[in-house]
Amino acid sequence: MSIQFLPVDKESISSQIVAGTVLVVEDDSGDEFFILRALKGTHMSSNVVVVRDGEEATDYVFKAGKFSTRSENTNPKVIILDLCLPKIAGLEVLRLIKEDPKTTHIPVVVMTSSESKADIVRCYKLGANSVVRKGRFIEEFRESVALAVVYWTRVNVY
Repeated sequence: MSIQFLPVDKESISSQIVAGTVLVVEDDSGDEFFILRALKGTHMSSNVVVVRDGEEATDYVFKAGKFSTRSENTNPKVIILDLCLPKIAGLEVLRLIKEDPKTTHIPVVVMTSSESKADIVRCYKLGANSVVRKGRFIEEFRESVALAVVYWTRVNVY
């Protein structure tokens, strides 16, 4: 018996409507551009919030600081988290999210340019749901981000 894998049907993925807030935690404007472009390609109806450091990320997730009055309707459905962040490192942000019973269920897609297997293992040990390597190929990176977001917001049930 042989199994045949079919290519991903980009039209069926992009036609899915994604509801809920996607929190993008990224300090690099170039990477942010490609992430937002990938999310736009999924034709999401969801709100996308971008924060640029670990402190803003934890404030948003835990409704603190300038986000203390944000609506419960804007709770993240998925978080796209860069590892190299100012103020609070991405691994620490991940740990805080996954240790809190109120937020542990939120899928976190970690993005890294690290080639280190130890870094990837550390992400999963801290509770990352996915790790996406920021590759050398922009299209590959954009597709990986889009697929991860569609999976965690439309396919996965929690």
